[in-house]
Amino acid sequence: MKTKLLFFFLLSAIFTNAQTNVSGAFFSNTNWTKAGSPYNVTGDVQVPAGVTLSIEPGVQIKFNGDYQILIKGYLMANGTKTSPIVFNSGSVAGKAMILFRSTNLSISQMSNLQFTGPKYALQLEDESEYSQSPTKLSGILNVKNIVLTNTAVHTKGYGTTASLVLDSATVSSTLIKGVYPRSEQITIKNSNVFNSTINSDSYNNGIIVENSTVSSSNFTLGCCGANFSILKSTVDNSTFTDYNDYYKVTIKDSKITNSPINLPGSDYGFIISNSTLSCSTGTYILKCKNLTMTSTEINGNNSATGIELFGGTNRIHKSNIKNTNTAIKINTNSTLTVDSTNFDYNSVYNIQNLSASNIFARNNWWGTTDATAIASKIYDYYDNINYGIVDFSTSLTSNSYTVTLQIGSNGYLKENNVSLGNGSTVSVAKGSTKTFTIIPNTGYEVATFLYNGTDVKSLIVNNQFTTEIINSNASITVTFKKIIYKISIQTGEAGVMNLNYYYGDTPTFDFTPSTGYKIQKVFYNGIDVTNNLIGNEYTLPPVTSNGTLVVNFVSLSTAVNSAENEFIKVYSSENNIIVQGVFESESVKLYDLNGQLLKAVQSQPNGVIFEVKRGAIYLIKTNTKTFKVAL
Repeated sequence: MKTKLLFFFLLSAIFTNAQTNVSGAFFSNTNWTKAGSPYNVTGDVQVPAGVTLSIEPGVQIKFNGDYQILIKGYLMANGTKTSPIVFNSGSVAGKAMILFRSTNLSISQMSNLQFTGPKYALQLEDESEYSQSPTKLSGILNVKNIVLTNTAVHTKGYGTTASLVLDSATVSSTLIKGVYPRSEQITIKNSNVFNSTINSDSYNNGIIVENSTVSSSNFTLGCCGANFSILKSTVDNSTFTDYNDYYKVTIKDSKITNSPINLPGSDYGFIISNSTLSCSTGTYILKCKNLTMTSTEINGNNSATGIELFGGTNRIHKSNIKNTNTAIKINTNSTLTVDSTNFDYNSVYNIQNLSASNIFARNNWWGTTDATAIASKIYDYYDNINYGIVDFSTSLTSNSYTVTLQIGSNGYLKENNVSLGNGSTVSVAKGSTKTFTIIPNTGYEVATFLYNGTDVKSLIVNNQFTTEIINSNASITVTFKKIIYKISIQTGEAGVMNLNYYYGDTPTFDFTPSTGYKIQKVFYNGIDVTNNLIGNEYTLPPVTSNGTLVVNFVSLSTAVNSAENEFIKVYSSENNIIVQGVFESESVKLYDLNGQLLKAVQSQPNGVIFEVKRGAIYLIKTNTKTFKVAL
């Protein structure tokens, strides 16, 4: 019994020593270590201005009630991929686990973190609209590799310059919100979001989703200047709704699938470009106002309305609307100009005008050149005198366009495995895109790439360029230049000198040792090339990549070996220095005491003889040894 009790007490002590209870204010820099983990938050924790809280990788923080960590100073919480920092709020909701207030966010660091709710994970908060403190949030809080599960992230501040960036985040069952009436901007980039809600409800810069994937989630917008942007992202099986108006939406270079957009309160504009919106189910794809749409495809399920406009001034340009029930439906108090757009396979109407405004729909392709057939799919004044006229008096008469190529020397383009040279033309179906592969000659790369006169070099991915939706003739102009490679030259510990050379260049380097020194070794890209030196010079082989050239010097006083060697013998006779025992055809070099090469010869069966002046000191160098000879 005593042994058992002793064992129990020992276990108890072990468990007690493996955790730390924390609460109150820290008035000096504090470090939470893995050895002290887990840290149990048993009361509110405050990090005052000027104080830093550092948290080591692998630390676990547990909240034993509705408490928070308030950061007015700085937070250094950097886990690793294999040893993240873990925050767990248990079953208690309420305050945010970490709250930043009145600090420069750029100084704090947060990476490789895991937050599990139901408590909020992060909150940026500062003075309210009616009670402003003299110190405001500033800077950017860049949080990398964060996992958010069943929690929330809030920004809430008035007139601050701060912002929050969630980079490479994994988000599930989480609310990300800019809180009414004011909030700092939130950017979600390079992230995966699932089964979550993204809510912009503020006067500030709103929420940006960039280079991310969002699925089975909800996008909601509030009032009064809330902004929301989707850039270079994919959204699938999600919804877009509002609960007020007076906001702005931007969608660029993105793909939205099976995610109906119901945002008719976009009083400040709805901008879509270079994107695809499609639905395989549902009754509509896009509801909005003040729409500006370019180079975008709307693809329905043959039963949905493509675009329904609820007011404002609208423009649709160089786009493609197909496979819908009604391509465009215009409601009361809406104006619309649509041009250079392809209408195809829309079963009921291409345009249904239910407003009193006249609609300008000139220079579009309607799937036919027959005016009667075109009119049959337009609903306007001629169907109901209460509505305005749809003007399609000028229609496109072709269903294809031409892309003209202007290609400089030292490269070419390919389309569908067909090589294309300067002056080539490619036919493109109206409302479609075309992908070109860029093939520079060996040693060359793209210098400039213009599409319809605009620089689009940044849009080239893996040497491929895809046009926007083509609804007019287009041009591509491309030029090539020699690739420039960087050669890093290191001659000591003081630093590295970088020189740029074109592909195929063969630069020569002259390494001049200081008095009393000589070249010991030369390495190019890690390979010993010392024997390739001619005197103190080394010539690179043709440059085909970045490279590194390392030159090691050594003092002559430490570099000279004794002439006593069981294989190699060096001795003098009159005005000659004689070297024997060197392998036949091995290079033997004669230097003066300053390291200047005087002569280099190939060893013969009977050795090497150098004729020299007496009264001087010379150095003899073979592949393996260096000898000093005094005459």
